[in-house]
Amino acid sequence: MVRFANYLEQCGTRFICVCSENGYAHKDLQRHKIPASSILPISCAPDYYYKTKAKRKKLVEIIATAVGHHPARLVTFCMRDLFTATALAAKLPVASITHLILHIQDDLYAGQTLAEKLIYRLTGKLSFGNSKLICFNRSLLTMLNKNDGLICMADLIAHNWQRNFGISIPSDHIVPLPSFVPPAEGRKAKETDKRILWIGRLVDFKIPALLALIDFLAHADGYKATIVGGGDRSHILARMKECRVATDRVDFIGEVSYDGLEDVIRTHSIGYAMGTSLIELARFKIPVIVALASYTHNPYQRPICGGLFFNQPRGCDGSELAGRRESEIVTEISDAVALIEADWSKTANACYEYARENYSADKNFSKYRIIIEQSKYFSAAQKTVYVPKAPLSRRMIFSLVNWWQKCIRHH
Repeated sequence: MVRFANYLEQCGTRFICVCSENGYAHKDLQRHKIPASSILPISCAPDYYYKTKAKRKKLVEIIATAVGHHPARLVTFCMRDLFTATALAAKLPVASITHLILHIQDDLYAGQTLAEKLIYRLTGKLSFGNSKLICFNRSLLTMLNKNDGLICMADLIAHNWQRNFGISIPSDHIVPLPSFVPPAEGRKAKETDKRILWIGRLVDFKIPALLALIDFLAHADGYKATIVGGGDRSHILARMKECRVATDRVDFIGEVSYDGLEDVIRTHSIGYAMGTSLIELARFKIPVIVALASYTHNPYQRPICGGLFFNQPRGCDGSELAGRRESEIVTEISDAVALIEADWSKTANACYEYARENYSADKNFSKYRIIIEQSKYFSAAQKTVYVPKAPLSRRMIFSLVNWWQKCIRHH
């Protein structure tokens, strides 16, 4: 959001960023000196699906008042906000919606029942049985696609959605994340000792990739790893103990500010990540290995990976296991490391050029803008679409969890 806001400001385009008051996005927008007139901080919770009728109305009215009676181009980055935007489009005189598909499982938003959530917590078995809501999500996304209002960040996601629910996203609407900005002259990484750097939160779908890294270290003499990112490290520590990987070979340094990442990256010889962190590593000319997201959240049987971060499908982000079995992935981390060891500079340059060519911020934000401006306005019939509301039991639990998290933060 922040980078797009910077781009729009440079273009002289009027825009409003809606965000949670004092949240991460709000603070980041302020830190990057986005004008206050272009920021709409919302003090109430933004989760439209979990709101009562009265609170839904209040949220929509706050945003509608800020937009005014001008034709509006609404842009969303997640399904949570798409629900709000759909209700907002019905309220505004003239509005279109462009949704950025940044998550391959967008169609499964809130697709777990409460029972399935409990079973997952107890057993690790992941399932999505809220078929009514999943059906709504898919019909909403299909409607936006007919309005030319979807931007998909990867070929793999587009192919997966075509296979799963028949949505066909035009090729020129597949735009990799605009996240590559060249570093300052001379600020590149250098080949160093055998140090692998992971950048990314320690969350359920990323943990299997980290366990694969530990499995690699168990059989790779001389290699060490640094893990940047907050979250529960207990599974990683348990695997280290199981594989007899000494604690001094893995350095957990927690969360690092964006401005501080460069100094960390430049002291490592290999990057290992998924998502936007792939580009962040590659832009400092460090060879990058693609870590794979696990959609079952189960550990891998082998230390598999997505190979090196070049000659990949458009928008590569580590989603290769979506709709595929682990046995179909042949590349292991050791295979990628062997290629790096054979020619560090060649692989570093190849990763850099792939990121520069495919993820250019200026070039891809320009594509975003064209698609957004060409998205069709909602018709009268589309304005009647009703966004489902979470059942009372689910809303109560959601409110309780939010209250508990606030208590923890304040203490």
